[in-house]
Amino acid sequence: MILDRFVLHNFGPYLGRHEIDLSPAPPKRPVILFGGMNGGGKTSVLNALQLVLYGRRADIWKGSEGSYDAFLRKCIHRRADQQEGAGIELTFRSSLQGAEQTIHLSRYWRVVGSSIRESLDVIRDGELDTVLAENWSEWVEEFIPARVAPLFFFDGEKIEAMASPAKSAEILKAAIHSLLGLDIVDQLKTDLEILERRKRKESGVEKNDSPLVQKARDLERDHEKQEERLGQRHQALAVLRNESERLAKRLADLERQLEQQGGAIFESRHKFESDRDALLKTSRDLEDELRGIAGSGLPLALTLPMLGQMEEAAKSTHDTAVQTTVLEVLQERDGHLLERIRTLKASKGLLASVSAFLDEDRKQRMAAGSGESPLLDRSELTRVHALRSHVLPTELARSRNLLKKLDDIELQIQNFERKLAGLPDEEKILPLLSERDGLREEVAQVARKQEALMETLRIDTAEHERCKRDLDAARQSLAETMLDDEDTKRLLQHSLKARATLDQFRRKVLEGHVQRIEKLALECFSTLMRKQHLVRDLRIDADSFEVTLQGEAGEVVPADKLSAGERQLLAIGLLWGLGRASGRPLPTVIDTPLGRLDSSHRQNLIDRYFPFASHQVILLSTDEEIDQDYHRKLTPHIARSYLLDFDDRKQITTVRDGYFWEVAS
Repeated sequence: MILDRFVLHNFGPYLGRHEIDLSPAPPKRPVILFGGMNGGGKTSVLNALQLVLYGRRADIWKGSEGSYDAFLRKCIHRRADQQEGAGIELTFRSSLQGAEQTIHLSRYWRVVGSSIRESLDVIRDGELDTVLAENWSEWVEEFIPARVAPLFFFDGEKIEAMASPAKSAEILKAAIHSLLGLDIVDQLKTDLEILERRKRKESGVEKNDSPLVQKARDLERDHEKQEERLGQRHQALAVLRNESERLAKRLADLERQLEQQGGAIFESRHKFESDRDALLKTSRDLEDELRGIAGSGLPLALTLPMLGQMEEAAKSTHDTAVQTTVLEVLQERDGHLLERIRTLKASKGLLASVSAFLDEDRKQRMAAGSGESPLLDRSELTRVHALRSHVLPTELARSRNLLKKLDDIELQIQNFERKLAGLPDEEKILPLLSERDGLREEVAQVARKQEALMETLRIDTAEHERCKRDLDAARQSLAETMLDDEDTKRLLQHSLKARATLDQFRRKVLEGHVQRIEKLALECFSTLMRKQHLVRDLRIDADSFEVTLQGEAGEVVPADKLSAGERQLLAIGLLWGLGRASGRPLPTVIDTPLGRLDSSHRQNLIDRYFPFASHQVILLSTDEEIDQDYHRKLTPHIARSYLLDFDDRKQITTVRDGYFWEVAS
């Protein structure tokens, strides 16, 4: 099934006629992206798609107060002519009996006197089909059965509800029952029970006072009391769930208000103060360390150039001193040499020549030296060299490193000071925080009551089933021993057997299909998770419909131990798996799916879910959910983008081509 064209006329916030092209591009671009602010008409698109398909059978109006007609009346734009009314049109392609056909639905309604008049026209392959229109509620089951629609049309609230361990089992049960058609089986069992009751009444057996009849009556009374008690339990549970949803909405609104007024920063003030104080202590320690360095040899670093000059001068004078000593030794040696030459009776000319040569050599060596005394001895010169080359540079580097750390810490301290200085007014925030904490406690109390009531409900249900089995056995005995009318006896016996067979059939269907659903849901959840080794297996209990996760080592991973984002990914994985299990190639429509997910989980949905959820994905999002970065990554998969531009002053939404910043540019 492919949705091609969608028209909203005076529906919700859409005044006038708005035509929207939904036809997808090539297969690699399945996403039709709608952008809109909260309250701007995104949910109206989701509701309109369901309303045009199912009309009175759509679930969207059943949660509101009043009748279906009252719901339709509210859907007409307040500034529209009530007699003109509102309408929705949808054009889609679908295969039926092996051939593709184009269906155009046109559902309109208007106010006539004090009532609502609704009409539905169906055009198939360009021709008006009145027969199809009159029987549309049956025909639509061929295209997209109402029982599986919730697997393909869902919003962030449904994801959040399914992510709640207290609610997920019931939602999953309803989804699997609808998917497998087990609601029809349950209805058939109820019809058989009504038939049995009527036949027993007609036979007159119930007027008999035999022990067998009395036992059946007692069991029937017990059964009725238990059914009444179960009904009360379910009603009380529904009240608690409504209260939980109401409180959760109030809490979410309050948390948004707190966030807007800086509540998160205000709550972090103690941590800010603690972190700032820790930084101040570190700063003082660094300053003490710097003072310690300054009190040692660091000031000598100012004389490093002079120390270099002194070292060079010391080396020079030291060399001169060495030269002077050498000359003294040479003069003594030269004297001994001339004396030796005389002893050998050398000629006077040779003696004079050698003496002149030695004198000249000493004069030249004397001229090379300055004759200055050495500034430093050898050990002193070594210490000066070590000071200049190693000690002072090391201290300088250490002091510079400490100063850099000190500068960084000062910047952090200034940042904390700015945050603390910008804290909101305590008189405004404290009442909101107190109300928030009170609401959280109320939510927790309701959750505890729900959990306790669900446990009681499980016990009562088990007792009800036991009583039901005893009652069926008693009725079977009654039919076999007390009835004279063979036809009635045979009918009751066959009806009892049929109900038992339906129970077995229901169990086998669940066992056979739940395993497949488990496998598909695990595949989808694993695809969405960034922690690939967190969950190895997923199990769905066929009785309670509770989901159990197993880790790598086979240990149970409780759902409440997952983070809020991981639980939402689990909910999406379950819905995705159920959709795949339906075996129907249907479009997927998702409204505000990212509200409570962190960035990494959002990234997983952008990369791994939206492009592959279906062959056609209609995505309704705010600019904070799919921002510029996510939009850029999703762009290769987007066929069309629309902005639902809401004018708060006129209370009108206009459909524009392009996403938020694309329209702005």
